[in-house]
Amino acid sequence: MIMLSPFAYADMDYVCDYSMYTETSITNDHYAEFNKYIKNNCERNNILNMKLIGSQLPLDILNQQLLEFSSLYCRFDRNRDIKRKLLSCVLYDNKPRSTIQ
Repeated sequence: MIMLSPFAYADMDYVCDYSMYTETSITNDHYAEFNKYIKNNCERNNILNMKLIGSQLPLDILNQQLLEFSSLYCRFDRNRDIKRKLLSCVLYDNKPRSTIQ
């Protein structure tokens, strides 16, 4: 008989979609808006789909910005994908990781 810990449960049945509208690079206001949305609408282990809409920046710069969001919010023991203007990953928490100064 296999015993499973109740803490092993991961609710990956829900997708948390977020679209960020920006014509330029992502600003602190964008981060604040995203933080508020994630905190109020998403839970740990939800699938996060974050789309950048309206930006005319080169794709390599957009991918760098999405990678920064991934570092703050995504789990790294699960699949993570960044393609074109879309980040898809498993949400680590609905609060960002802290940055070591």
